[in-house]
Amino acid sequence: MNFDAETFKALGSKTRLSLIKYLSKRRMTQSELSKYMGIYVSSVKKHLDILEGTGIIERHDDCNK
Repeated sequence: MNFDAETFKALGSKTRLSLIKYLSKRRMTQSELSKYMGIYVSSVKKHLDILEGTGIIERHDDCNK
């Protein structure tokens, strides 16, 4: 992971830091994260896209519902 301005910008959000905290415990779906954090799934997706784009997290598609 590169520690550039975009990475630090991604870590500058309380919401994204909370997402990282939940994901550090185990893999979770966007719906699960939405439920735990009390925000819309679309908002979770937006934040996860930012984290993934900076290389902070990786997305895994396990082909499960």
